[in-house]
Amino acid sequence: MKKIYSIIISIALIFGAFTPVHVLARANQSVSASDISIDAEYLIKDQDGLHSRYVVIASNSTGSDISVKADFYALNSEGSPIVAVHDSADAVKAGQSFIMYGQFKNDAIADAASFTYDLRGETTSQCRYDAVGLDVQKSADNELNITGTNFSASDVNLINVRGVFFKDGAPVAFDTVNIGDSGYTLRSGSSGIQQLGMTLEDYDDYVITYTASSDITLAEDL
Repeated sequence: MKKIYSIIISIALIFGAFTPVHVLARANQSVSASDISIDAEYLIKDQDGLHSRYVVIASNSTGSDISVKADFYALNSEGSPIVAVHDSADAVKAGQSFIMYGQFKNDAIADAASFTYDLRGETTSQCRYDAVGLDVQKSADNELNITGTNFSASDVNLINVRGVFFKDGAPVAFDTVNIGDSGYTLRSGSSGIQQLGMTLEDYDDYVITYTASSDITLAEDL
C-alpha cells in the first residue's frame, strides 16, 4: 500500500499542471477568520445531465487544523444571487489540500451569468488525517478503487474522498465517496474500499483529496 506521504506529494505535483477552464466567471476568493488559498476552480457538468457543480480546490494555509463551511451562489447578469447551495468539510489538516463544491440543478441555473462563493473556517481538534492511509488503484473498467485504512487505535467517524477527473487538461467529471466498514465509521485497524468515477469512460488524469474526522478522543492520547 502506498504511504500517506506519497499521496500528498502526488497531489501537490498535479495542482501545478492545470489551470481553471470552463468557468463562467472568477469567483470571490475572500474568506473570513482563516487563511485559505485557492488553487483552482471549475464548473463541471454531472454525468446525469441534470446537475452542475462549481468545484474549488483549495489549501489550508492557516497553520491549524480547521473545519470549513462554504456557500456557493449562482448569479444573474446583474450580479444578484438566484440560487444558493452549501457544503462543509469537518476537518482539514494544516497544510493539506481539499475540495469544496456546490451542486446546482441545471434548470435552476439556466439564467446564471456567473458564480461566486464564500469559504469560512474555524479551528478543530477532530482532524484524523494522519490516522488514515489511502491507496488509489485504477481498475480495468477505468474507475478508481480507493482503499482507506485506519492505522490508529481509535475509530474514525468519517473519511470523505473527493476527486476531479481531467481529459487533455480540462475537467470532465467530479465524484465523491465516503469510506467506512460500519456505516460511515472506519474502525481501528480496518480497511474499506469505494470506487470513484464508476460511470466515467474517458479521462487521462485526476486530483484526489480526502478529509478524515472523528469526535472520539484518540486512544494514544489517553
